[in-house]
Amino acid sequence: MADTNNSDIDLKLLRINTKEIFFNLERFNASKGKMVVKISSSVSIDTTTQIAGMNHICKLIARFVMKNPDTKKDTDEDTFFSTIIGATYAINIKGKFDGQAFQNLVDTNKEVRKKMTGPTSSWLVNSFSDLTQKATGTPVIIKKTTIENNMFKS
Repeated sequence: MADTNNSDIDLKLLRINTKEIFFNLERFNASKGKMVVKISSSVSIDTTTQIAGMNHICKLIARFVMKNPDTKKDTDEDTFFSTIIGATYAINIKGKFDGQAFQNLVDTNKEVRKKMTGPTSSWLVNSFSDLTQKATGTPVIIKKTTIENNMFKS
């Protein structure tokens, strides 16, 4: 796994084999301004641990918990993905994932919370890295400060 103490992590170097990635905009509820994103894939970590379905990654990414600046409450998953789509066009009309837009959202959001720890967080960082590499052709660099200011909800 990547050393999260490094000042930068080059996602390109991580050993995760993403076999299939497709992002399906499942539905858009215009009246509520909500988009629900279904992410489907088959991912193997170091070619040994098989994870069936990217919905798992979808949920984990949603747990990069951000506080809503208006309500001061944690965002729910629907709102989180609506924010990604609406504010950064992280998923465009062709369904291609824009990793840099997502990274920019994380980097600029002052409410993203403290350090992620443990193997699950490392796995998420590595998996996200590989997803962005596969989708955009460019590795996304996750800075140490980004990692330190993120956590999983317990």
